[in-house]
Amino acid sequence: MAARNRTTSTSLPRKRRRPAKSCEQCRERKVRCDLQLPCRACRHARGNLTCTYRESPRPRRSQTDARAVSRSPDIPASTFAEGDQSQQQSRGLLESIPSTQLDQDDVVNTRTGASGSSLQHLEGRLRKAEQQLSELSRTRQSCTMSGDLTIPGIMPRLRNTAEKTKLFGPSHWMYTAEKIASDQIDSQNMDISIVDMKADLADMVKECRNLRKAAKSQQKLQLNDPVPDLLSTFPARHVCDELASSYIRTFEQIYRVVHIPSFWKEYYQFWEAPHASSMSFLIKLGLIFSIGTTFYPILGESESLRHLAQKWIYAAQWWLVGPSEKATRNLDGIQVFCLLLVSRKTNTIGSSPWLSTGSLLRMAMTMGLHRNPRVFPGLAPFQAEMRSRVWTTILELVVHESIDSSSMPLMISPQDFDNHVPHNINDADLWPNAKEFPTPKPLQQFTESSIQLLMRQSLPIRMEAVKLINSSDLEQSHNAVLQIATDLQKACRDLAIYFQLHWPQYSGETDLHWKFLDMQIRRYILLLHRPYMLQAQQDPRFYLSRKICWESAMIIASYAESLQLPSQNLDDLSRLMVMSTGPFCGALHLDIITVLGLEVTSQLKETATGSSETGRLTIDPLAEMSKAQREPMIRILEHINDQMLQVVALGIARFKRYIFLSVVLCQIRALESGTRDIRPLMIKAVQESVKNCYMALQSSQSVSTPQGSIEALICTESPLGLDFDLMDPNLDFSAFFAHFSGGGGDGMYEMTL
Repeated sequence: MAARNRTTSTSLPRKRRRPAKSCEQCRERKVRCDLQLPCRACRHARGNLTCTYRESPRPRRSQTDARAVSRSPDIPASTFAEGDQSQQQSRGLLESIPSTQLDQDDVVNTRTGASGSSLQHLEGRLRKAEQQLSELSRTRQSCTMSGDLTIPGIMPRLRNTAEKTKLFGPSHWMYTAEKIASDQIDSQNMDISIVDMKADLADMVKECRNLRKAAKSQQKLQLNDPVPDLLSTFPARHVCDELASSYIRTFEQIYRVVHIPSFWKEYYQFWEAPHASSMSFLIKLGLIFSIGTTFYPILGESESLRHLAQKWIYAAQWWLVGPSEKATRNLDGIQVFCLLLVSRKTNTIGSSPWLSTGSLLRMAMTMGLHRNPRVFPGLAPFQAEMRSRVWTTILELVVHESIDSSSMPLMISPQDFDNHVPHNINDADLWPNAKEFPTPKPLQQFTESSIQLLMRQSLPIRMEAVKLINSSDLEQSHNAVLQIATDLQKACRDLAIYFQLHWPQYSGETDLHWKFLDMQIRRYILLLHRPYMLQAQQDPRFYLSRKICWESAMIIASYAESLQLPSQNLDDLSRLMVMSTGPFCGALHLDIITVLGLEVTSQLKETATGSSETGRLTIDPLAEMSKAQREPMIRILEHINDQMLQVVALGIARFKRYIFLSVVLCQIRALESGTRDIRPLMIKAVQESVKNCYMALQSSQSVSTPQGSIEALICTESPLGLDFDLMDPNLDFSAFFAHFSGGGGDGMYEMTL
């Protein structure tokens, strides 16, 4: 009977268990599996965990591997001996092999339904492990022989939220704490995944954050906001529309800061519900208005708008670095910073040593903008593109500021950031909710980003130029200057080609951009050759630098011919030169005036010296050629001098430039007439130019000048900022010009006066 029962039991088919759908790792950890490959629990587990699925139940991997290895007659014994030896000698190398690569064959076989024996599975895994071990062993052996030990670098991580954007670099303590946490989890073999833990603690963490914010707000010092109601300072709707359109038309094409369709969408929503807009947008909007004030078409109303622009600028400074500065460590804050630096220059406020491009650069690098967005796979295409655009704008501002400030070295090199550039796409082709990146267009096809990309091509050359311009080495290489200047001249030609040949249909819209960028690049050429120009009179070998220097200055000065004040109909470039400060004023900058003035006076002195040496009364053909060469420079200097007086009449304090140029023109006329003692004439020119400034201010309708005599205006503590005691004929007149340049009496004009 017992035998019958045994026969019956053996003959009946055995009931098979239902195959498990969860991966083996989730089954071992006893957590829920979402059946993905890899599953969510394995992705978030902080260890070298695999994620494998089995079609049929079988023993655990460790047991299966041991049995398969012991029963495998096809695998040579030397293979296992080598594997054991490698495991003993290179345990660290084995741990560094990515588990995903070791389990690739396993995943493919099990997911596609291939039966595959355990022996074949182990053969594939072992073969891949041996290959990885041999490669790592060779790498370590070569590094050891060369005396250089290398380890895999720490991949930086980015915290990118609406409130804060921060890059966690290799020096951050987070990586050490993460290692401690991962070791603790692995050692305890915890049954709950990190994802589930975060879900359980999410509400508690949120409540803790709210309590922390409340505690900090109570401890924070309450200060008076300089512009408590920013919304009330905005002008009427039609004026704001014109200001915003002026900014988008002009500087947004050069310094990309905002996404144009998103800005207009938020702008229209602002007018529907003004009080519902965030403070960051209001600050950004005020700076955009302040830049647009420069290009407002009605020149008579620009004075009142300039006063409002100063309020918007100081409100932005308070928001950026005031008590709320911690809330500005995001993309909105970096955009406000870029707009703030541009608006200070377009509103004659100038640069600030405390709100400088150096602070902007450090802020951007702590946010990881200098890294290629591809390093952070969690970024959406829109976020990645905006980060590249803003970073390119920051580089442009930093490089320009390095030559605007006196001998400030460049604080960044190409080795300090990834070489990532924006894409040549229209803003309408990329929206914040886009999942895929649109196909970039060739540079010959114009988009809103084309001008920025065109300037980005010459950025490495300009960075090299800045290093030479601000170099502390007094004995610079003339050949290096010639080479970099040649590359910059080629960049100017490329600009002309793209604007005139590739984008001719946009000539009316891009006229400002072409001339502005051409002036910016040619200023690098001028500053590179200027030290050699100053030595050209004593050393004829530097005549080429002298020629290139005054030619660059002459090209920049020629853009002032479109400036015809007094007039209400000025183009964008003329308005920019009138309203801006620093290099933004282009042809009206002292760099241009001084170089052209020095070249004209040098030619006149050389001609006078040659005539005195020959003693002949006959006309020298070379002197006539030199005179014909000087006439365009003298004519453009006289035009600039007339326009500078008109600028003063608008209430814009440009006294130094007008008085300086008036004295230079007086010296030129005296040298042309052959006058020997020109010092009394120049002192008289100073007095007349100061009187003209006073009369222009007094007759201006936009500026209320205090009543008083000219004697009260010409005093030691003059509002013009000039020391008129230096006009004593018994004193060295060169000190007067040293006062203008801020030097100690050894400026370039000491050689000519």
